[in-house]
Amino acid sequence: MAPNSSDNPLGLIAIDHLEFTCDSLISETRGLFYNMGFQRTFENKELNGEVFSQGSVHFSLIASKDSSFLSRQYFEKHGEGVSKISFLVNFDLI
Repeated sequence: MAPNSSDNPLGLIAIDHLEFTCDSLISETRGLFYNMGFQRTFENKELNGEVFSQGSVHFSLIASKDSSFLSRQYFEKHGEGVSKISFLVNFDLI
């Protein structure tokens, strides 16, 4: 499917990463990433987050305690889980 076709009006190319929100970085989700062979490739101390990668697949794990962050608001409402899906898009459409 062409990025600019009528079948793909948003110009979606791929999923860039999924963001998982949890209460602590020491979580079952983090353990699953390691068990599936993902490697920690980045740490963000300000967000209390880590990125796990394997090839072109990326997961971010966020455990912010700051209630002004959307990730924390998501956790308080829903618990641990996928809080964001980030897409790669063709910006020529904008």
